[in-house]
Amino acid sequence: MHWEFPTTSLGSSYGTTLGLSVLRYHGDAIDRAILAGVEGPDSTLKYPRTEERQLDTLTKLIAVDPVLRVQIPDLRRLLRRALQSAQLLSA
Repeated sequence: MHWEFPTTSLGSSYGTTLGLSVLRYHGDAIDRAILAGVEGPDSTLKYPRTEERQLDTLTKLIAVDPVLRVQIPDLRRLLRRALQSAQLLSA
């Protein structure tokens, strides 16, 4: 695909892994790439403890936001339901 306007790709953290892959296979279609917090192919493994900390942080941030705490009263339950739904759809 060739676009008639300059294209810029932006990625951060895991997005950089995807961005590097796009550049590898479709670099001719990208004029510029901005990669922040570059994550290499060997550092994409996430340990459960890291994920738990991130979920705890998100849960705390949601709890102090007056709008989000009403919209997302139980983040873990919401994620569990989404994952269960995705598994049902992929079966």
